[in-house]
Amino acid sequence: MITGLGTGGTEMTLLSLVSRFDPKRFRSRVVSLADQGTIGPLLEARGVAVAALGAWPVTRSLAGLWRLARLLRHDRPALIQGWMSHGNVAATAGAWLAGLQCPVVWNVRQSLADLSLERWYTAVLIRLGARWSNRATRIIYNSQVSAQQHLAIGYSAQRAVIIPNGFDLDRFRPSTTARAQVRRMLGLGEEALVIGHVARYHPMKGHATLLVAASLARNHNTPAHFVLIGHGVDSRNAAVVSMRGQLELGERVHLLGERADVPDLMPAFDIAVSASTRNEGVPNAVGEAMSCGVPCVVTDVGDSAMLVGDCGVVVPPGDSAALAKGLEQLIALTSSARRELGERARRRVADHFSLGHAVAQYERLYEEVLTRASSQVSR
Repeated sequence: MITGLGTGGTEMTLLSLVSRFDPKRFRSRVVSLADQGTIGPLLEARGVAVAALGAWPVTRSLAGLWRLARLLRHDRPALIQGWMSHGNVAATAGAWLAGLQCPVVWNVRQSLADLSLERWYTAVLIRLGARWSNRATRIIYNSQVSAQQHLAIGYSAQRAVIIPNGFDLDRFRPSTTARAQVRRMLGLGEEALVIGHVARYHPMKGHATLLVAASLARNHNTPAHFVLIGHGVDSRNAAVVSMRGQLELGERVHLLGERADVPDLMPAFDIAVSASTRNEGVPNAVGEAMSCGVPCVVTDVGDSAMLVGDCGVVVPPGDSAALAKGLEQLIALTSSARRELGERARRRVADHFSLGHAVAQYERLYEEVLTRASSQVSR
């Protein structure tokens, strides 16, 4: 149960996990409180049922809860999985309205740098989640930082489980062919240094911090091309285009917007960067770049530092000068040294953050919860 199914890291993680659950053991339906978005059809193409309630924005949520309760009474699921704050609260409320006694598992996928920066209704739901957290059977966090921050505001410690994001090493992998094709598309040669950033346009993703860092790095005689990918990051974004002009970055910043072929674009990067200022759990774009053999510079938010380990550079969030210096550390390396660092990054993902490992952890948790629920009913 999730707010919506637009293109985003959280939604892509849901797609990757649900479509790989063992169909002999689990039959899933994904419920979107909003519409099917771009991910809904992809789920259906992989054999996963999707229901869209049209209960978003928040003004439609009450009617949506009743539709959700009718759906749950009809389906009578063995287990309900909430996904993020809105989905978690909706899962618990919907189960209660439907009169179901099945386990309800929550999934928290963000850190909480400052609750006052959240939209008012999101902050209300996060606070409500703290009050209701004892009603959840388990609460899955995708990062240690997220778990610690939510426990600090009252979320149940007894129900906390940490399952880090998993990354598809078959879909995200190094490719010399893709590297050459993307560079031709951008009009760049093999000798060009390409730094990639994949994130939707939102203040917490740090696009302004990154653009200033790009100008500082260039001014330090380390010219590089920056490729920005994500929803809202294109030539129609007046703020980004204006800032690119003011900083005299010109053709060094390429705005590609939302793309469905990110796995083909990432191998063209020499360096990947995450400039987020807050609210990350385990950033998908970083793990995906590492899977492609690309070394990363990340800001120290969520579990980003834990993810890159000793295979990248970590800098303070919201500090363009520090981000520029972090980029320069990798820019200064020889191309062979960067490749070696990228190979280590891919091995780190394979050893600790593979998608197969994450799927297995979810399946084990579901089976444990269902077995316990069954034993309680039989008493």
